Amino acid sequence: MHAHLRIRVSVFAGLLLLTSVSAFAQQAVADSDPAAATQPPAAEQPAAAAPASEQPAADKPAGVEPKLRFNFRFQRWSDVLEWFAEQAGLSLVLDAPPPGTFNYTDNRDYSVAESLDLLNGVLLTKGFTLVRRERMLILVDLSQGVPETLVPRVTLEELDKRGRFEIVSVLFPVGKRAATDVVTEIAPLLSPRGKSQPLTQTGQVLVTDTAGVMRAINAVIESMPQPAVAAPGVAEKPQLAVYPLKNADPDAAVQVLEALMPDAKFVRDPAANQLSAYATPTQQAAVKSVVEQLQSAEGPPESRARFEVYLLDNVDPAG
Repeated sequence: MHAHLRIRVSVFAGLLLLTSVSAFAQQAVADSDPAAATQPPAAEQPAAAAPASEQPAADKPAGVEPKLRFNFRFQRWSDVLEWFAEQAGLSLVLDAPPPGTFNYTDNRDYSVAESLDLLNGVLLTKGFTLVRRERMLILVDLSQGVPETLVPRVTLEELDKRGRFEIVSVLFPVGKRAATDVVTEIAPLLSPRGKSQPLTQTGQVLVTDTAGVMRAINAVIESMPQPAVAAPGVAEKPQLAVYPLKNADPDAAVQVLEALMPDAKFVRDPAANQLSAYATPTQQAAVKSVVEQLQSAEGPPESRARFEVYLLDNVDPAG
């Protein structure tokens, strides 16, 4: 019986020693890291609502575009836009944020242009859009229209650096096509907020719309046929030619020819009954045709009517 009692006492003493050692170890951890003692278990922590960017923009090497990752749940739009502007190295201009919250989670890494396009795709459904102008990121309320001064003007080569839903202005050269015809042709491609304006004097069309629409417009303009341009001809040199008039009236011939070809030179020679013409080869062909027509109109001398007087000697006029 005494042996059983000693065994129970020994077991109780061992348990008491283990409890003391465990408590001592927890106290040592708490003394070395106070935050670890107060941090709740991982299962009890709230779900993250902040972006899962791999590295802050300020810590990224200069000249390297950051890659962004979206992990938002019921996040206020003002917080989302401030985060994006900071990651992209832009200054946010914001009067009033869109209503509601932003909910989007994706494990993919996005470039700045792709991230802006993703945000604009959602903002357009709420009547807002982000406009990137130089180092500014401007939130625009589309219900009040898009101020022309805020829309960046980009070249066709810079379109690849813009997102599909990013609003920009582009000057399209139309070549030999009529600017008004181009505006009519691209009208069905414009979005409800897009617009185009012909610049007839410079042969261009100014279009304001999303970058995605601009790419389609450029393809349509390139497919429109251009009117053929006549090849410049060689200027004809005038030459001298002489036309015999035969039975044609020289004065009438000169008068007709000068009326038909004011820039040609005509000289009549009554003694030789001929006409000298100084004109281009094309005009000379016309002169020949006119002279021939004038001579055929006169007819041969024997066919023309004549007036003659006959003297009558010893003839009774009444008889």
